[in-house]
Amino acid sequence: MKDARILLLGMSYKRGVGDIRESPSLRIMELLESKGALVMYHDPYVPRVQRNGHSMTSVSICREILSAQDCVVLVTDHGYDLGLLLSESSLVIDTRNAVKKNVPNCVRLWGRNGQNGHDKELVAAPVAAPFAELEGE
Repeated sequence: MKDARILLLGMSYKRGVGDIRESPSLRIMELLESKGALVMYHDPYVPRVQRNGHSMTSVSICREILSAQDCVVLVTDHGYDLGLLLSESSLVIDTRNAVKKNVPNCVRLWGRNGQNGHDKELVAAPVAAPFAELEGE
């Protein structure tokens, strides 16, 4: 995880708002950074985030930024261009079931009817739950 470049998409707690209170993105960011990941974020409704005494600014989404990431995590679906996201990212983790088809570089944490993109049964859990194992490492 050390030095992994990770882009979080969506800092707000739900689509179309700028409110980050109780947003799972904050906890996910904290867990990833605690393991040495280099985390950036994009959110069209949250231009700046204050955390631990420093300020972070939302980055733009473009081919160069997406292709430079080791992983892109879709946390809040603000209606992102999924075609661009999937074509330019090496790995996408979709926590919102926004990607409706099987794509080799996309892992859906849960899908329709309890199925993920690889037809394995998953239990629906809070968005930050898959990252909780980082706490014990």
